[in-house]
Amino acid sequence: MRLENNSNIWENRSIDIRVLHKPHVQSTKVIVDQGDTLSLTCTYQSNCNEIYAVWTKDKTNRLRFVKLKKLENNTKSLTYTLKKARKQNSKLPYYCLMEFGEFVTVHLDVKDPQAPDVQSTNGTKWLEENTDAKIHFSILGSPVPNLTCIHEKTKEEIISCSKTQMKNILYRAQNKPCKSQNGKYILSSRSSQTAKVQLLISKVKFETDNSTLFCRLTNSKGQQKDFRIRLFVNVKERTKKKSNNNNNNKNLFIAIGCGLLLLFVVVIATVLYIKERNRNNTYKRFFLANNHYTIDPLKTLNEQMHNLSYDEDWEFPYKYLEFKELIGCGAFGKVYKAKAYGIGLMNSRDKSTHAKKQRKQLNKTPNKTKLAHCEENESRIVAVKTTKDNPNFNDIRNLAGELKMIIHVGQHENIVNVLGACTKYPKLYMIIEYCSHGSLLEFLRKRRPIFQPTWLNEDFAATEKLTIANLVSTAIQVCNGMRFLASKKCIHRDLAARNVLVADNYVMKVADFGMAREVEGSDNYICRTQGYLPVKWMALESILEKVYTEESDVWSFGILLWEMFTLGQTPYPSIPVQHLVALLSDCGRMEKPDYCPAEIYLIMLECWNEIPKQRPSFEALYAKLQKLLQINVIEAEISDPSINMDSNYKEDVCTEPKNL
Repeated sequence: MRLENNSNIWENRSIDIRVLHKPHVQSTKVIVDQGDTLSLTCTYQSNCNEIYAVWTKDKTNRLRFVKLKKLENNTKSLTYTLKKARKQNSKLPYYCLMEFGEFVTVHLDVKDPQAPDVQSTNGTKWLEENTDAKIHFSILGSPVPNLTCIHEKTKEEIISCSKTQMKNILYRAQNKPCKSQNGKYILSSRSSQTAKVQLLISKVKFETDNSTLFCRLTNSKGQQKDFRIRLFVNVKERTKKKSNNNNNNKNLFIAIGCGLLLLFVVVIATVLYIKERNRNNTYKRFFLANNHYTIDPLKTLNEQMHNLSYDEDWEFPYKYLEFKELIGCGAFGKVYKAKAYGIGLMNSRDKSTHAKKQRKQLNKTPNKTKLAHCEENESRIVAVKTTKDNPNFNDIRNLAGELKMIIHVGQHENIVNVLGACTKYPKLYMIIEYCSHGSLLEFLRKRRPIFQPTWLNEDFAATEKLTIANLVSTAIQVCNGMRFLASKKCIHRDLAARNVLVADNYVMKVADFGMAREVEGSDNYICRTQGYLPVKWMALESILEKVYTEESDVWSFGILLWEMFTLGQTPYPSIPVQHLVALLSDCGRMEKPDYCPAEIYLIMLECWNEIPKQRPSFEALYAKLQKLLQINVIEAEISDPSINMDSNYKEDVCTEPKNL
């Protein structure tokens, strides 16, 4: 990145972004014999060339004899080699420690010397022909011994497991079995990293396997242990059981059929019960649990949104909604255009006796057909926001919190108001005002061809002209909505042109001020540990310290003004998000847009003041914008309407602000 200071000297700045992952080892327990050499290897991912991990026993001092190796996909392996392991080496664990505190622990078990031995052999094993024989026993000894077994009749070696293979079976967490050449005999571990093993003999035959196996354990010191396994296949028992099995199979099939039918009925009943229970639990958990909650005036509504109470006067019958089309979809859920029959009778904020009777009568009406002939103001087009398909706990909780917060904020002309809700159904539905002209961002972009840089206050609806006066008037409406939210201690956290909607008669309405920010799949948002954040619209303290206040919303309002006077361009167009923090910390700010009056750019710079308390309040911004509009419109009407906008006036907001 290159930046210019007041001395016209270019400076190069760079930001080092480090990506690290927790180290990984194949096993957290390693078993070795005394005197063996072992290697402990951990792998980790990093986009940097420096070594970010060490092997240590006290999390402070590095161990020697460590080798670093680079693998694919920014993966590195760090290997520590211990020669001639001793018992004292296993007293303390080993740590593969990352530079930023992440670590993985490995425990070392150095075996005491012991002569080969066998425990818990089955001795004589009675088997049925054509079944698999499983012989369980335990192999002891250190150094680990190898195993050889010979068939009594044929005198042939049926299986031979080397020392390395026995280590894999007895010592390794991910052990590999030892197989005979023909695959009939398989020795494997019964319990990882223990002495318990299993000898599997597949499909035993009376003629060949009705015999004794002579086995021998031998270690590297020449110590031996002999043992035998007797296999006995009883032909009569086999024939008798086979006959009984044929009779039992018929009864088994009948029993299984009846059981499956009963199970099917039980499953269907259980699913229906769970759905009904979940529907009731959702309503009770999110809408009845906090009905006696008192708002804390020292906290913002955002901090209390999940504890706010819910008034059942807002409950609208789901059967009166007629869904038209899907108009929005994202990580938060879905938004539909719909017709709400009789919603004009709700008047949920009116607590008079007459209003309560109207709501009661609305709920008694059998279906929306009966409401089809209502007066036009009693049925209207609305937007219905709901969760995505198969919502989880947080999806429902966030939408419920948004609903309760919008209700408690109150009604205002320049915010999107709630009209009702359906909370007693499998899904949660929030009914809000429908804004026919869509978002302010798309509204501005579509009208770039008709923009005129004049202060004449044109009637936009009549002339289809967009002027500077129209943009300032739009900014005043947005500021008025934010002024109202600030008075209610409601922090928006994502004020941007995309979150301002244009309603009928071109009334601007601030939207999504109660929404929990978890937005994926957009270039406007960048991932952080606590979710996706709109970094280019955020104040510096919000990015660095996660602080959200009215002052941080004022910063976002300054970005919104820049969006408006560029007719929908993306902020900081040439700056990658990763470089933005360094730029803002160094007092870098965006340049004045073309055709933007100097007075408006001055307001932007005031909103971007590095010190939050030195930014104007929304109350002050509202007064400034109104005064600016009034003065310039009068001047434009009595003079040449073509106003020279090429002013370079700037204001100090940060020692010496630097423009992009």
